[in-house]
Amino acid sequence: MPDIGRNLRRIRWVLAKCVEGGCKDIESLPYQDTDNVSDPTVLMVFLAFSPKLQALLGLVNDYCILREEKFAVWFNYPIIHEFVEEVVRYLRLTYRTIKSSTPVAKRRRIQNDINDPTVRFNLLLAQQKVGGVGLNLQHDMHLAALFDQTESWEEYAQIIGRQWRLGQVLEVLVFTLTVRGTYDSKRIT
Repeated sequence: MPDIGRNLRRIRWVLAKCVEGGCKDIESLPYQDTDNVSDPTVLMVFLAFSPKLQALLGLVNDYCILREEKFAVWFNYPIIHEFVEEVVRYLRLTYRTIKSSTPVAKRRRIQNDINDPTVRFNLLLAQQKVGGVGLNLQHDMHLAALFDQTESWEEYAQIIGRQWRLGQVLEVLVFTLTVRGTYDSKRIT
């Protein structure tokens, strides 16, 4: 389990750098003294300035909470994975996470939990690089979101292939989260 304090310190640092850089929206919030702001306030400010995170939480609400379906979120950058995990933990959602540092035996247990319809957790947070090591997620999971863009279309296809393969009887839906006007949005059009 990641060091919660370390991740919150990182998020606080990111927001402080935004203030130093002259981000007027953040400057107007009660965030000037980064050491004296509550952890929930830090996370809510972080959420308020991340349209991708807002979109992801909307998808999680619609599919994981309301429909009780299993949903995978794939990350290219470990630090973003940790930030999102911090928000998910704060919201007290039941989830599993697979990182490049996750031992193979634990990956297999998580894979078995995902493919078992009797195991009740709905959210998988995973780094994109672990998608190419034989993860088979097709039995009870057909929803995915790419939070960060992959480095190539081959990686994109490989991630989708974790869920869309032999044995998958459900339609696989993959959401690619981008923000208009960014480099990522230009890459996918």
